[in-house]
Amino acid sequence: MTVLAGPRPVPSPTTAVVLPGMAPSTWHAVGAYMTTSAEVADAAEVADRAVGYDVRAAFRDQPSGSYGAPAQLAFLLNTVALGRVVLEQGTDPDDVVLVPSSFGAWAACVLSGVADLADVARAVQTLATREQELGESSLAGLATVFFCRLDGDAVAGLVGWMRAGGCHAEPALDLDHDLVGYTVDDVPRMRAGVEARGGIWLHEMRPAVHSVRSAELADLAHDLVSGWDLGPARFPVLSDHDGTSTVEPGVLVGHVAAQYVRTVDWPRTVSRLVSTGIERAVVAGPASLFNKVLRRHLPTVAVTPDDDGRVVSRSLRRSEPR
Repeated sequence: MTVLAGPRPVPSPTTAVVLPGMAPSTWHAVGAYMTTSAEVADAAEVADRAVGYDVRAAFRDQPSGSYGAPAQLAFLLNTVALGRVVLEQGTDPDDVVLVPSSFGAWAACVLSGVADLADVARAVQTLATREQELGESSLAGLATVFFCRLDGDAVAGLVGWMRAGGCHAEPALDLDHDLVGYTVDDVPRMRAGVEARGGIWLHEMRPAVHSVRSAELADLAHDLVSGWDLGPARFPVLSDHDGTSTVEPGVLVGHVAAQYVRTVDWPRTVSRLVSTGIERAVVAGPASLFNKVLRRHLPTVAVTPDDDGRVVSRSLRRSEPR
């Protein structure tokens, strides 16, 4: 009797390519890279044509600290460019899972092959413009603030104190056991409460992100991605909301739209990576708050430009400061 062997099992990925969430960035910090990188030039050519202006020039000329459309598009271009560098470094496609954090979900759509960069750039432009408009109307006064060194009980007490004072306070990003982001409508009161309890204030983002009050943006994003011509995913993509993995294009773009109102649960995402056999993480971008818990559980390398625009790989050690 002949026994036919079944198909060999497909090995689980061991490398997580992390696409970072948006952080404050300036032309001074990334301009050299954006003007010398062939990968950025290729991506910028597509994006410029899609949105109708020179993204790099607009980013260069905008005020420092802005989160407007040029800043978001510039961050998208850099993440896509660095992601392509990482994925072209001889990494076996079957050994990779993409792990976008927050805004990195847009780059995941491109790098996974699910969506065209032109479509993604137009969506980011439209949403960033509407976001700025809402920031002057229904979202006026809201900011997402980041702080650390408070445990869960202290944060719960802080949030209760804010709400007792008639203030809005909702979780936006859980980044580590003592590092969180909250969306609030009274930043001075929140900062005073954090510091009075011994916490360390980090920074704030305006307009706010990951807020139930951003439902209009989520609906707009859903309408935009619903019109895309989707392709098959070349890599599985992990959700930063609940740690689930998908290769379904429709599910992936649905996650992108829902990110405007969903909280980020980064510890849960990293736990999922560890439990499924991921052995190392490669971050396509600079060190950020997202890397703190990542580097504690996995060997982590950041692939990022230096001051001269050259792409370098830097190991992130557990003892590295925030």
